[in-house]
Amino acid sequence: MDRNLVLAVVLSGAVYLGWFKYLEKRYPVQPAAVAETAAAPSAPREAELKGPEPVPAGPARGLEGSKAFTIGAVTVRFQPFGAGLVSYSYPGPLGAVELVSDPDPGYFATWPELEFKAVGTDAHWPAFEAKLPSGAVVRKEFVFAEQDGLKTLRFTFTNPGKAPVMVAPWMLALGPGLGTVPSEEKENSNLWKAVALMAPPEGKTKEAFLDPKPAEQPVPFGPDWRWAGVENRYFLAAAFPAQQDFSAVVHGSKPVPTRAKSWFGGEKTVTVREPWVRAEAKGATLAPGASAVVEVPFYFGPKGYGHLSAFHRGLERSISFGWFTKVGKFTLDVLLFFHRWTGNWGWSILALTLCLQVFLLPLSYKQQIGRA
Repeated sequence: MDRNLVLAVVLSGAVYLGWFKYLEKRYPVQPAAVAETAAAPSAPREAELKGPEPVPAGPARGLEGSKAFTIGAVTVRFQPFGAGLVSYSYPGPLGAVELVSDPDPGYFATWPELEFKAVGTDAHWPAFEAKLPSGAVVRKEFVFAEQDGLKTLRFTFTNPGKAPVMVAPWMLALGPGLGTVPSEEKENSNLWKAVALMAPPEGKTKEAFLDPKPAEQPVPFGPDWRWAGVENRYFLAAAFPAQQDFSAVVHGSKPVPTRAKSWFGGEKTVTVREPWVRAEAKGATLAPGASAVVEVPFYFGPKGYGHLSAFHRGLERSISFGWFTKVGKFTLDVLLFFHRWTGNWGWSILALTLCLQVFLLPLSYKQQIGRA
């Protein structure tokens, strides 16, 4: 083996050892979230709910009059009009990250003209109710079973009257936009995408991942979807509307003016497009005293390949590995294997580097012989 290569590997190991022993910052795990989640008496897997509490009106219209809930380590806010999620403070390792970049109308908003009332405050998730113009009552529950797991948005339609009522077709909104960590905020508007996973095209077995450019007018993704949502580099908001309850999933974008640096110095006003996704639900007729339930699983959180793959829903397809996808996935699998073994990312990278050098050793040897 080349002496310079051995020296480089030894020096790299020394640098890693010094860094992780003396310089690496250790971020403490938030103990309050663990204790709070474990305190739920009747539902051990459900996160405990505190609230609701009125919060002061924010600068954006979507935050005015919103109600705050604390669910484990996550703080969320809902706008009564439409019962949309207008704030989602995700507890990242370096501090909370606001994932709702535009609170108007809010994520998962429905019937924005109706004012929902918070109900069931003793439950383990936020619940809201409103009366539709037809007379039917809709109950909207956000089931936050796990902080980083799949959640469920449950709609329960009830007819309290003595005559049949019609629930007209309605829409479920995702977006516009998606928040990110502070270091990414300047680039975030260029990283937003409306995305969807579709059924395999005819003659193929692999599902199709779509990430079209922002559309000025609503455009359907297609007739056979698996999930759809909005993403940026590090986070994903996705919903799984069942085709038996929803007729279409469309995407579009909202123009938003923002400030950007000018080539001639100073700043200028430019318009960016915030992508959004909407699921169009089918209508239904309810007999007197009857009820109907529509459940929409959803994910709202960080994009980790191993974490998303564990759901077996195709969410990991939202992670881009560039042109060399197969090589990138294989390299990541090897890196994760070493991390499970060592428990340290630095040593994992060093082990991966050693494996790569061993793999390339024959080529390096031939190169050295050729030079001689």
